[in-house]
Amino acid sequence: MKDEGLFHESVLEGMTVDQAAERIRPLLQSEGFGILGDISFDRVLREKTGERISPIRLLEVCNPGFALKAVGVSRDLALMMPCRLTLFESGRGVRMSLFRPTAALSLVGSDASGLANEVEGKLVDVMRRLATGEKEVK
Repeated sequence: MKDEGLFHESVLEGMTVDQAAERIRPLLQSEGFGILGDISFDRVLREKTGERISPIRLLEVCNPGFALKAVGVSRDLALMMPCRLTLFESGRGVRMSLFRPTAALSLVGSDASGLANEVEGKLVDVMRRLATGEKEVK
C-alpha cells in the first residue's frame, strides 16, 4: 500500500475486480460505511461509446455519522462526499485507489481536517484488511 498525493493505493492479488467489490462490502459495513453508488465504469463507457476496456468499478461510500459531522462544519463539504474508491485491473492484480479525504480537504481549506483524518484512517484500514484477507476490526 502507498500514499501518494491525492490517492492511497493498494494491489489485491488473486481476485477479480468483481470479487474485490463484493469482499469489500462487509469490511466497509464493519466501519459504518455504506455503498451509495456502485458504478461499472467500463460498462457505462461501452454503452456510450461502443469501446471495450478492462473492468473498472467506482464505489461511492459514506459513513452517515461522519457525513453529518462534516456538513455541520460546512455545508460546502457536501461537495466532497461521498468518498470514492476505484477497483481496476493492473499488471499485478486488482488495483484499489482511494481519493484521500485529507487531500480533498486540502484543496478547499477546511476546519474538518481531524474528521478527514479519521475517515481516511478507517478507509485505509478497510483497504489493508481487504489486501491481507483480514476480516476482524482492530
